Amino acid sequence: MVGQEPWGDPGREPRKPDDVRTMLAAAGKVADFATSPLLALKLDHFVSDWRDVVARLTMPTWVVTGAHSPSFPLESMTWFAQTPLHGQLTVFEESGHCPHWNEHEAFNQQLIAFIRDE
Repeated sequence: MVGQEPWGDPGREPRKPDDVRTMLAAAGKVADFATSPLLALKLDHFVSDWRDVVARLTMPTWVVTGAHSPSFPLESMTWFAQTPLHGQLTVFEESGHCPHWNEHEAFNQQLIAFIRDE
């Protein structure tokens, strides 16, 4: 189905923890959701160049990535964290594209710490 094909290198993605796999299975398949909003978001994501906007950010900015992300190279995420005035990068070593799934407890702790510090 259009808009549901993988991109990047999905083979790099670590296995999701069992509790996350159970939660996602209960949520249903992507095919069960409306695709038109997804397609518009995906198109915008791939054709927009936000580098000038990122450079103007002055608020605290937390950039999160997984060391095994199939989609976002660490070099790009490092640039994204270093470019705003108050950028901060966290790399989750056991995660792929979704650290909030792969390392959800550590992700939540880091998120709370970031919010508390700001």
